[in-house]
Amino acid sequence: MRSVIRDSSIGIAPALVVVWVRRNVEEPELFRNHRANSPPVGAVHLFLAFKPRFLATTLKATVMIAGAQGGVCCLLTWMPTHLKTVKQLSTTSTGG
Repeated sequence: MRSVIRDSSIGIAPALVVVWVRRNVEEPELFRNHRANSPPVGAVHLFLAFKPRFLATTLKATVMIAGAQGGVCCLLTWMPTHLKTVKQLSTTSTGG
């Protein structure tokens, strides 16, 4: 039980530091002036990537990320089976 309390307090400590900084540290004057003079940020910025100007880049990046995630999934799922069945290696004894 003590280890659970100790481990959770280690995880809570950075969050408490963030709360303290946000409450007690003032924003710089340059940031406050820039924020006061700029329009408010809304949900419309989420959809900027789908405007015609950026759509080709967005689609290319989407395909690239999907391929990378698929590759990692294949390696993590099929490589241990391949090593065990084809190469007759133990998956727990291979590696560094």
